[in-house]
Amino acid sequence: MSLRSQRCGVGRAAMLALMLCLGTIALAPPVHAASGILTCSGTETLSFDPALTNTPKSIDITVSDLFGPCPITPDPQLTGGSVQRQFTATASCTTIVLSPPHSETYPWNDGKQSVVAFTTTLVTQLANGSLVVVQEGTVTSGLDKSFIATKTTTDPAFSTVCDSPQGMKTLSGLVTIEFVGL
Repeated sequence: MSLRSQRCGVGRAAMLALMLCLGTIALAPPVHAASGILTCSGTETLSFDPALTNTPKSIDITVSDLFGPCPITPDPQLTGGSVQRQFTATASCTTIVLSPPHSETYPWNDGKQSVVAFTTTLVTQLANGSLVVVQEGTVTSGLDKSFIATKTTTDPAFSTVCDSPQGMKTLSGLVTIEFVGL
């Protein structure tokens, strides 16, 4: 084999490798943040300061949600998240406080986040005294932007706790968040 044919053979092999490499890069799908249906369940804890009693008064309410597991996610690394917010309302054990329209930022364990603007709230009292609160809105930024968000909380009956002079400082229930595309 002549020196010229050896160089051409190496040159052709290098060119073929370069074309394969460039072809792989050019044909690779673009990298975007995953989006898709999301469902996470967890617990919600409400804290009242001062304690909630049968007498209406201005109360600072802290809502803390801890999500996990997330059985349906657009990213297998996403297994949970959290959100916390505070607001002040006149409340008692004999009145239902509806959350005003608001935004919540959900930092997920995989480093992503979602911002949800909740605009609608529906409250239903079950026969056993539990309250089911359903909030609906839209994911305005982050993971699953433009998806419909539904947050459902089920809090246990609490009227007996409120009958005590100390009132109720905390209440914990179940919470589920779902993001669904249009």
